[in-house]
Amino acid sequence: MNKVKTIDIFPLMGITLLLLIILEVFMTTLFPIVGLTSFRLPLHVFLVLFLAFNIDTPYISIMILVVMLVHSLFTIESWAIGTATGIFVLIILSYVRGVLHLSAPLVTIVVTEFFLLLWNLISSILIYFRYNNLDIILQRLWVFIPASIILSLLAPLLFGQLTRIWQGRMVKNSAGDL
Repeated sequence: MNKVKTIDIFPLMGITLLLLIILEVFMTTLFPIVGLTSFRLPLHVFLVLFLAFNIDTPYISIMILVVMLVHSLFTIESWAIGTATGIFVLIILSYVRGVLHLSAPLVTIVVTEFFLLLWNLISSILIYFRYNNLDIILQRLWVFIPASIILSLLAPLLFGQLTRIWQGRMVKNSAGDL
């Protein structure tokens, strides 16, 4: 868990959001060209999980909101349901964070898949409450599982790159403070 100074949050979130925007543009333009019209990797969920796992700041809920708002520029999904789901997952994760160590790639894959499925289940339940249609949960799960498996398999690599971005900036700033 990395303790982040408030002054470091803005540039690091800027870099993270820029990465999200680039990947969202890539997915919304190139995936349909190759015939993947309804397939999307839930990168916004992955970024929220990364922030929840690795960043220790009182502003984490606002950071989740900002990630969801940026994601909502590229989809018709509700940012409010995503933010609420992110907060629920953050609360659950805060209870088990001390026993989870994402040092081994297999553990990272399994834990990421679990929390991606949990995210989908919680958001599906919230959508069910809104529309009162049980088929939504099964339909969303059916579409979400392949994307979550791909993202979970990429999790060790993506977590490593995001950790390098966040820790590199924090190390440079703390060295300059001395």
